Amino acid sequence: MFRIALCFIIITSVYSCQKEKLWLPNLNDKVEKVKDVSEKLKLHRPIQGTFTTYFNFIPDIENGWISPTPAPAWYPGGGSGQLIHLGSCSTFFNQYATLGPTGLQTMGAPVNMFFANELAAAGLNVSNDVTVIFYKENGNSIWCAANGVGTTVPVSPTRIEFSAQLNIIGGSGRFSSATGSLKLSGYFNPQDNQDAGFEVNGWISY
Repeated sequence: MFRIALCFIIITSVYSCQKEKLWLPNLNDKVEKVKDVSEKLKLHRPIQGTFTTYFNFIPDIENGWISPTPAPAWYPGGGSGQLIHLGSCSTFFNQYATLGPTGLQTMGAPVNMFFANELAAAGLNVSNDVTVIFYKENGNSIWCAANGVGTTVPVSPTRIEFSAQLNIIGGSGRFSSATGSLKLSGYFNPQDNQDAGFEVNGWISY
């Protein structure tokens, strides 16, 4: 009788352990849930900035540029200003202009084409997808890619206004996983490449 009771106890214990194992939480599921929560906690924060800039005119002779037309050509440039979340910072940008049905239009072009040395000196290894960058010397930077075609509107012989859409596609430092969207609006003086500027408004998540 004692042996029968002992066997019963052993069998019951083994069964209970197996049952408990079946209900043990999956650690991988917990990790995925933590990741999901952390992603949801990344808020869409407003972002706004204003910059004073310069630009360079680099005609694309190989693709048919004829003086004195403004395109086809690259318009790279840079400057400095203030950007929420980044503070006082510098910027580089590049764009390729063509003549479309409504006049001068632009597409984003890699900042690496003309500013690779300056970016390397700042310790930034930037992909060719980046057409606009905002950065500080402490290593924090926000990378943007042009989304679609930018438009221009001539206002006077010394002022052309433009607008474009940007996607935030990452960055460096605390902005390495940044995403977001910006509307860029600005102007430039075709008779003075030091007379230009733009502002950005939108949202960022990081």
